Amino acid sequence: MLNPEYIALVKNLRGMLFGVGDEGEDDAISWLVKHFRYRELGVPPKLWDQIPQKGKIIYIKHPFEFPDFLDGIADRVGVPASAVECVAFASAFATPMILLSRRAAEVIKPLSQFTFKGDPPEDDRSAKFHLRVCDYAAVDIYAWAHDSAKAVFSGREDWSSEVKKRRKVAKEDALKRFWRLGDGKGNFPLFMYLDLILGVDEPHEEFGNYLFWSLVPAWVIYA
Repeated sequence: MLNPEYIALVKNLRGMLFGVGDEGEDDAISWLVKHFRYRELGVPPKLWDQIPQKGKIIYIKHPFEFPDFLDGIADRVGVPASAVECVAFASAFATPMILLSRRAAEVIKPLSQFTFKGDPPEDDRSAKFHLRVCDYAAVDIYAWAHDSAKAVFSGREDWSSEVKKRRKVAKEDALKRFWRLGDGKGNFPLFMYLDLILGVDEPHEEFGNYLFWSLVPAWVIYA
C-alpha cells in the first residue's frame, strides 16, 4: 500500500531546493517563500542544516530505502552526495529542482544532460510562470524517462546510446518549453535537465526498481 504522506507530498511539492551556501541564496529562499506561500518547498536530509527554514520549507524524509549505489554516482561524476540525494528525491516525487544560485548550478552541472542558457526572467510573473513550466516538464517526461532507464538496466538497450537519446530528448523538451527566454544559447544557465543515469557505470536490473531515473528539470533562480 502506498504511503498517504507520500501521495500528499507528490501533490503539493513545488520543488526540491539545492544550494551550496553561496551568498545570495538566503535572498533566493525569501523570494520563493514569498511567492509560493501555499506550496511546499522540500529539503533533503543532507542539506537540511544548510538551508534557512522559512515559510513552507519542509524536511523531506527518505521515501524509500536509499541504496548504496547512489554514493557511487556522486563519486563517479564528481558532485557532492547532497546533489545526488536531491536529484533522487526530485525524481521520486516527480517534482523539479530549484537551484538557489549560479554556483549551485555549476556544482551540479556534471549531472546535466542539457543546460538551457538565456537571460533571466525580467519580472516575478515570468519567473513564476517558468517554474510552473518546469513543474509540467517534470511530470510529462517522468514515465518515458523511467522506461528508458529500465531498458538500460534490463540489458535491452545499450547505456551509451540510451544516454545520447536522453540528451536529445532533454534538449528538445527544453527548447520547446522555454523558447520565451531565448534559443538556449545565451549567457546565463537558466534550466538544466539532471540525470543520475550519467553516473551509472555498471547497470544492474535491480536498479530499475527505484524511482530515481527521471530527467529532472531544474530551475536556476536569480533573485
